[in-house]
Amino acid sequence: MKKKYLLIIFSMIIVGVVGSLFVGSLSVPKFNSYFDEKRAELMDESDLINTDSKVEILKIGNLPRNTVINVKKSNSNKVKVHVKSTYGKDVFSLSMDKNTLVIDAKDMNRVYEEKIFGKPVFNKVNEENFNQINSFEEINDMLDFMKSLRHSKDVVRNSLNKMAVDGARFDKNTLNLDATFISHYSVVDVEVPNSVDMQVDDSKYYHSYMNDIDKKSRLNIDAGLVKNYIKVKKIDYIDEIAYKDKIDKIVVDIENYEEYLSLDNRNKHFDLNINILEINTNPSVLVDLMNIKGKIANELILNVSGEKKLEKDFYQEYGFENNENRIQMDVLNMVEDYFDGEDNNLSTSERDLFSEKNLREKKNFDKLEKVTEKDIRINELFRLFADDIASQYDYEHSFGEKIHKEFGVDIYIGKDIADKVKINAPKDSVRLVVHNYNPKFDIKSEKIEDKYLLYGKVPNSVILENNKKEYKGNLDEYIRSVYKNAKIDMRTSGKPVISVNSKKVRLLEMKQGEYELN
Repeated sequence: MKKKYLLIIFSMIIVGVVGSLFVGSLSVPKFNSYFDEKRAELMDESDLINTDSKVEILKIGNLPRNTVINVKKSNSNKVKVHVKSTYGKDVFSLSMDKNTLVIDAKDMNRVYEEKIFGKPVFNKVNEENFNQINSFEEINDMLDFMKSLRHSKDVVRNSLNKMAVDGARFDKNTLNLDATFISHYSVVDVEVPNSVDMQVDDSKYYHSYMNDIDKKSRLNIDAGLVKNYIKVKKIDYIDEIAYKDKIDKIVVDIENYEEYLSLDNRNKHFDLNINILEINTNPSVLVDLMNIKGKIANELILNVSGEKKLEKDFYQEYGFENNENRIQMDVLNMVEDYFDGEDNNLSTSERDLFSEKNLREKKNFDKLEKVTEKDIRINELFRLFADDIASQYDYEHSFGEKIHKEFGVDIYIGKDIADKVKINAPKDSVRLVVHNYNPKFDIKSEKIEDKYLLYGKVPNSVILENNKKEYKGNLDEYIRSVYKNAKIDMRTSGKPVISVNSKKVRLLEMKQGEYELN
């Protein structure tokens, strides 16, 4: 049958482009039939395991790109694994380690060289020709396609086969891009008789686009088959899990360094009911838990440990605007006006102390503080924000980069994203920003730095005297515990309750409308 299709195609080469366009229009169904048959031929389907062994843990390794895992309830006491793949069954490896079923790929180099059944779809010479004549950017209709048929039979055949694997379809005279599939994909069906814990190690070869293969997520699990937990190595993978029942725990063991963790797009396709979401990550991380619709989990736990890694251009992309930098600029302007003013009786030598060089190198701060004693308001501001004033003269680093260097965790928390959020960073400092609500705190730290939270609400002299290390209560109560007549904006109380265990905590708040990327 395929010989008949190829004869038609090769006849078009002889007829010529204009005649081929007419013949090709009449032959669209034959082209599509050839594509379908060739694609089916390239699919390998087989059973990989059928065993009575007891499975308690399902471990998924670094599988080929665009692999869908379906975990299904078995109709018997057997464990079965069935694979359908353009890569071929030999790419996959299965093993039993005690009560753990491991599904992995044993030849990733082969997979990522785009080979099928151990043989390239087209050889290197023809691939070069193919790249010249066939790409979905260049072939848009039958005329473009007919022009490509001027090449040799081998090139044409290989080109057609590649188009078949890519799921090409002709709709009348137009190449239908919307109907195309991903060039290679696999569907692995795992049947288990009992609920299991799951561990997904697929981090190195994570792929962001599936083109809606069967409109399924990457990991689809039948109801009742998650025993206690699902472990993954990338936070993005949470969005690739489809499960209708409650999950007691999802653990994200981030294997590679992550500088930015966001759950703002979490579960945009599939809703999950998570009791505990535990994230284990490195220091020097920004965690965005704002702009989230709905609850992520009942309880979110963030564990931070390891060595701090600094990326030079980090916050230039991911830093958030809030009142901290604005306060620093306001204070700097007031102190500059003091030293530049003519009515404060400062000598030339006193004015010269407030120089860019002294501030950048943090020199003569004791003398500067002494000079500001002539104005108690400026003196209090300088004592509170001397280091912050100096940092404004560090032109080599952005505001966000300085935060990134000072704090192991920079976390932004919005209302109702969970019932509880726990931050465990005993060897690091935490910069905690709450967004437009009045949360409850349970803070244990060597120092609570609250000057940005309190500034403008209580007298600066009171802020200087405050030295809290631990606190349990809501945000408004905290401010009033420092100064009972504090100026507090009206905010609604809400969840999550926020627990922090760290060396230092800097408390800030972000009001409505202040959520902006730098």
